[in-house]
Amino acid sequence: MTNFPDSVIRDGVEYDRVAVGGAFESRMFYVNVVPKKSISVIRCDANLRYEGETVPGLVWSNTRTFAVGDTAEYDSYNLSYTSEITGIGAKTVSFGKEGKRLNTHTFSWRNWDFNAGETAAKNAETMMYL
Repeated sequence: MTNFPDSVIRDGVEYDRVAVGGAFESRMFYVNVVPKKSISVIRCDANLRYEGETVPGLVWSNTRTFAVGDTAEYDSYNLSYTSEITGIGAKTVSFGKEGKRLNTHTFSWRNWDFNAGETAAKNAETMMYL
């Protein structure tokens, strides 16, 4: 198992590690939360496999920041379910009329690479087969 740091500083901003579980011992998410305003997410992979080769060390994704009022994914099955973020707390993110609430770890793995346009296009294509 990789020893990920408890926190990291990128561009002068501190990001705290959020718990990871299951099969992804080589993946960790970090968040910076400004309660009632924003949450920023970074994904870190250890010994990432790329085109059949292992990239040693830690590989960091770009930072993705969400503010209250932005759209993000809160659930998925055949489709990705998205909604407006209505609240951001120290440990949870809340969504619109659906009344859904995700902890920061679940929000991180669902949204670290979220793209509203791509998600809408994938949902439209999937709907043709449902």
